[in-house]
Amino acid sequence: MHFYLYNVLCNGVGIENMSSAALCELYDEMDSLVRELSEELVLELARRDELGYEKELKNQFISLLLSVQRRHRALVDSKLRGGSAAGAGSSKAKDTPCTGSAQPGCVSYSRPFFYGFFID
Repeated sequence: MHFYLYNVLCNGVGIENMSSAALCELYDEMDSLVRELSEELVLELARRDELGYEKELKNQFISLLLSVQRRHRALVDSKLRGGSAAGAGSSKAKDTPCTGSAQPGCVSYSRPFFYGFFID
């Protein structure tokens, strides 16, 4: 903190007892301090806006990802339901040890699985 400003704030020096030169110097120090703090405030507000925009983008990405996962899950469920009823006698069903979702606790390892998505 600047000397005169510190002196006025901490030591209780009244401005009515200060000379005009000291008052001018105090004014200049306060003016420069206000400019410095204003620049810092502008930078912090810009950073806050950037973080808000980044947060909004991340939320949109998460929403889209969840939507894709729901659609994928629904597609897989519909294929399992449709495939187990219609194609129970198919050769692919005979190759896998566990078919459909009728057997709880049994996981089919016929296709690679990565974060909720089957990889072909």
